[in-house]
Amino acid sequence: HRDLDRVKQLVERYSIRRRNVVLLVSGSRHRIIPIEELARPTAFGFGPQDRRIESFTGEEAMTSGILRLTNESSFRLYWTQGHGEKNPKNENKRLAKQLRLDGYELESLDLQAVKRIPEDARIVIINGPRRTFLPQEIELLKSYLLEGGRLFLALEPTVTTGLEALAQWFQVEPRDDLVVHRARQARQGGEGKILLELAADTRVLTNDLAKEHPVTAFLHRRNIGVFLPEARSLTSASGPLEGNFRVWPLIRSSEESWSESSYREEEVRPDATDPKGPLVLAFAARRYLGPPNES
Repeated sequence: HRDLDRVKQLVERYSIRRRNVVLLVSGSRHRIIPIEELARPTAFGFGPQDRRIESFTGEEAMTSGILRLTNESSFRLYWTQGHGEKNPKNENKRLAKQLRLDGYELESLDLQAVKRIPEDARIVIINGPRRTFLPQEIELLKSYLLEGGRLFLALEPTVTTGLEALAQWFQVEPRDDLVVHRARQARQGGEGKILLELAADTRVLTNDLAKEHPVTAFLHRRNIGVFLPEARSLTSASGPLEGNFRVWPLIRSSEESWSESSYREEEVRPDATDPKGPLVLAFAARRYLGPPNES
């Protein structure tokens, strides 16, 4: 049974312009969840009557909607732009959609156009820049971190951006290298035979994740691996702890990998001077205001 008069009132009050939606209301705030966010159909069939439900996603969508309504503070993620960074709004719309479902708002950030990082930034994300950051941009990021800000920094291999010095400041040293490992590859041999041979491969697939750190514990418990098309290795920076940071290795490569600094050559192969795997591919860094138990 439907109370059509009540439905008409809600449609008019909340400016609902489509059919088959879920309306969530909390005080003066509301959120409309379309039916497409509640279930994922299969891609098979010639018409709507032939499609089947592949998975139910309504729990995620409803939880996300409730979180966004009941949390007074916004969950805004700021993606830097202007240096060739990857932005999920343009290059990974599936990720952008999932982040919105999880209750986050995605904003672009031009560091040259602001004097400080917005106060509502839950985290600043620098994802694979291809061009150099200006010194004043790096100082802006430092000030943000000193005030307790959060930063996700993903540096591409074979590219220098000036952010290497920022990473060193919180005790992470990015190597100028390319992580390579020996992988079995098939090729056509004589008489129709398929031959397996070892060849250098820059693609990294690993499940060597930190099992106790909250960033990777979820993946480790479920034995979910991490795939990186290319990666550079990292080490803990030596020298005085200027910012009073502590670092934890999160992701490591396999034992068959090595750090290749001569990646510009046509053929790469491990030699005696190349650091061997496992190599650290990701660190988490945390700044402490006093002793390590007073963060």
